[in-house]
Amino acid sequence: MSNNDNSNNNNSNNNIEQEIEESQRRTNQKVRQFVQISFEREATNQVAVLKETIDTDNSDTSASTSSTTPNLNNEYDTIYVSGCSSSVGTVIKVEALSRQRNYNSLDCNNKAVAALGLNSILDLSSTYPHSQATLFTRGQWKQLRARFPCRKYDTDQYSSILEPLNIISTIYDDRSSFDINWIKLYKELKQLRNKYDPNIQPEHNDTGFCIDLLLHILSTVKHQPHLFNDGIGVSEWDYIVKFWGVVTERLFHHSDLRLKWGDTHLTVSDTISDLLLKVDMRVLHDSVRQRFNVETDLGVLEAAEEDPGDVKYTSDRCKVTIESKAIIDKFVLDGCLIDSVDSLQVSGLELHFGRTTLARPGLYVADQFHTTAIDKSLNNISRYFDLACHLLCFRDQCIQIYNKYEDHLTNSRTKKTATKRNIQDLPEDELVLKQNYIRGSWSPPRTSKTTPPPPPKKLFGTTE
Repeated sequence: MSNNDNSNNNNSNNNIEQEIEESQRRTNQKVRQFVQISFEREATNQVAVLKETIDTDNSDTSASTSSTTPNLNNEYDTIYVSGCSSSVGTVIKVEALSRQRNYNSLDCNNKAVAALGLNSILDLSSTYPHSQATLFTRGQWKQLRARFPCRKYDTDQYSSILEPLNIISTIYDDRSSFDINWIKLYKELKQLRNKYDPNIQPEHNDTGFCIDLLLHILSTVKHQPHLFNDGIGVSEWDYIVKFWGVVTERLFHHSDLRLKWGDTHLTVSDTISDLLLKVDMRVLHDSVRQRFNVETDLGVLEAAEEDPGDVKYTSDRCKVTIESKAIIDKFVLDGCLIDSVDSLQVSGLELHFGRTTLARPGLYVADQFHTTAIDKSLNNISRYFDLACHLLCFRDQCIQIYNKYEDHLTNSRTKKTATKRNIQDLPEDELVLKQNYIRGSWSPPRTSKTTPPPPPKKLFGTTE
């Protein structure tokens, strides 16, 4: 074989070997890629399995936690009605929370549900199915009203002061004209007024008030007839300035209390900082402390025009109960056990007497216990004796509240202790229990353009 042939063979062999090596290199590369892909796929599968396991464990843990963790939206008032597993306090507050954000777009009944519930108030004055009564069945609402019967005034205690006025019931004569009957009644009342003048004989102050009330009714019937005419536009302040303002100012003569009129705030800012409601009329006592005058709120009045409609009436009803709640909170947090406050609500010539009480942990119960309407008839004018007695009872209740609070302040100064007792340092007495009953306050927006405030920080209790 020639040298050229040998050289060709060698080149051919080298080419074959290079091709084999290149083929093996490519094969090894493919194997490595396959192994890498296999590892990645296996890893992905393992991650998926692990993630599924973790999700399952978290789900089980969450379910276990939810079954053992108490519901934070739970009140401890322990008041239940048949057919309802949640307490009454829980029901009214949960329902209120569900309406809070959309408060401005609600109708008057749902606004009442929100405003009352966010203030921990159960208002039993509503008839079924209105306001909070819509949260319960008719039977459940009846149970609640039976559970919290409203305590009425003992008006019999004033029967003796009314005895000189019994002659009034014999004067009216159906056969006589309005003018003649009016003059007869007026003359008799003026004679009685002179005989029982409290400015001369202070012991006749209550009898004098009853006489003055009847005289003012007579005067209003004759000289302010537009107040009785539904066809004439009359404002709420017409009724206040021309009738109820005169009556209530006279009511508090010789009482050391005064009335403050015209959209002013309650003096509760040192204990309840987030209540922004303005009050039509406040019953106050003035005292000087550290050379400054201090106003103590004892009762409130809200006013509306004649037949104000459901919206205004319900709104005022909510306001007067929330304001009463704030007064109660002020007293109790100051260390004085006053857990019930009375109020007045005016609708034209109609007057409603109401009461708000801190009844259970996180539950204030409100109700109305008497209503009186003034009309233009002179027949049986002695029926207003009952109104006079109820107003006197309201005045006495305000006086009793202040006397109790003043005794508390006096005793605190005598003992040289702070009037605001520290709840952690006290034994388990009734005052401490009542302080634990207190919940936060919530102010309804004054206009539809105002954003509803957030729920109170302390709406639900934490311990039973």
